[in-house]
Amino acid sequence: MRKKLIIFDLDGTLFQTKESYRFILSELMSKKYGFSQEEILKSYSYAEKLIDDAKEYATAEDFFREFNSLFLKQVGIEPTEENLEELQEIVSEMKWRAPTELKMYPLVKEVLESLRKQGYKIALLTGSWDKKIEAFTEEYIQSKVNRVDQLLKNSGIHNLFDYVSVAYVDQVLKPNPNAFKKVLNYFNVYPDEAIMVGDSEPDMKASEVGIKTILFDPKDKYSSETQPHHSFKDFSELMDILSSMV
Repeated sequence: MRKKLIIFDLDGTLFQTKESYRFILSELMSKKYGFSQEEILKSYSYAEKLIDDAKEYATAEDFFREFNSLFLKQVGIEPTEENLEELQEIVSEMKWRAPTELKMYPLVKEVLESLRKQGYKIALLTGSWDKKIEAFTEEYIQSKVNRVDQLLKNSGIHNLFDYVSVAYVDQVLKPNPNAFKKVLNYFNVYPDEAIMVGDSEPDMKASEVGIKTILFDPKDKYSSETQPHHSFKDFSELMDILSSMV
């Protein structure tokens, strides 16, 4: 069946989110504490590895508090209440800067424009949480919505999407099948008329509802069990893959 709808993930697919966030954070912390940005980035990466082995958390706040504590320890700062508050202020500034400083991957805008010209409907589906944190506060959810809106507008691609679904709003996050079904229902299309493009296993789980999947894996690091139907490393490859799937 001819494909009508292309669904894109946001972070790590259209935007170099992690790399951009880390650079901004390391720059801010370097100015405040005098550490080199390289030291800060190494400490951040090590804290991520530690948190991967940690227990699940009841709320997003609990998770981020634990991560921030681990991060400060790796940097060499005691995670006291005062220091945690200072770090949170730095993180807030990082998030404030993010909508204007997150970098898109090369050719993203050109690909989106080309897809529209070819008659595809284009959707954005963002929001997953692999640690199963469900207790999002209204403030946290609204901050996600605002960030996405600002990011798309500042990047000049907001008018290239026919529908934007920030899954945190309904707290139905990828890989929950209902997150994908919500997008399908909006366009009134069948699963086999849609394609999901993303960079992680929650995106590839779209295959479980019958949606074909394409993995964006620029560094060839994907190792999850759920395998995509196709994969690519550069957006210059995506149009050919989509053409082969029509």
